[in-house]
Amino acid sequence: MASFEEFRKKAAEKAELIAGKASVFAKSAAEKTKTVARIGVLNADILAEKDNIRKASLEIGKLYYEYFKADPHAPMKELCDKIAASYAAIDAKKAEIERLKADDPEAAAEAEVVETEAAETENSPEEDTQE
Repeated sequence: MASFEEFRKKAAEKAELIAGKASVFAKSAAEKTKTVARIGVLNADILAEKDNIRKASLEIGKLYYEYFKADPHAPMKELCDKIAASYAAIDAKKAEIERLKADDPEAAAEAEVVETEAAETENSPEEDTQE
């Protein structure tokens, strides 16, 4: 039978081995956590850059439309026509709203509240719309 001293020595060696492995595991986990955190930061940065691209692209589109709406280049003609049609539809709906307000003063007061809320939403800093 093994003596208590041999048992204590083997237990100490095993404890030291386990502590070493735990230390390696902890370091590995810390490195993984740093890597995952860095990947998260980089993904957030990528999303921010994509948002910058989206906003700049929208601005380019708005500028293009303003400069070339009367005579757009061939690939853009259909899109410019769609925008022009939407502006015409908006104008027709606004005219109908004005006619309805003139016919019913109570509805006009309620419509003012709705229009105010819509204008606040429409004029948010992120998206400018042309009227």
